[in-house]
Amino acid sequence: MYYFAKRYIGFTSEFGEYLIKFGKAQEKYIPKEIKELEKKYLWKFLEAFVSCDGHIRPEKDFKEYKSRPEYVFYTSSKKMADDIGEIILKCGYHPSFYLQKSKGKEVGATGWIVKPFVPDQLLKAVNIVLSK
Repeated sequence: MYYFAKRYIGFTSEFGEYLIKFGKAQEKYIPKEIKELEKKYLWKFLEAFVSCDGHIRPEKDFKEYKSRPEYVFYTSSKKMADDIGEIILKCGYHPSFYLQKSKGKEVGATGWIVKPFVPDQLLKAVNIVLSK
């Protein structure tokens, strides 16, 4: 057990061994058992993931509309990014992916940004932009 971010964190060696099978940095993935959970649990998984390997950008006010908070997930694993995208789709949102680069070179961390638009809100935003 250790102290981090104003709380105690610990796990058993069995739990550590369980996590090892999901790969190291660029090999990590989300197991099928998690991806097959009900929508409410998938959303909880995303919230937990973003609290560890991401952040939430606050909502913004624009002239025509107010944006929703933007969830940003970071991973160096392409498979993990694909799995996160799959979960986001199952939650009714649309993922947006980009590769984070530094000085023209690929960096160790690849960042995927997720904007939580539901289809109707995305269509409304696109129509506002296109009408200009």
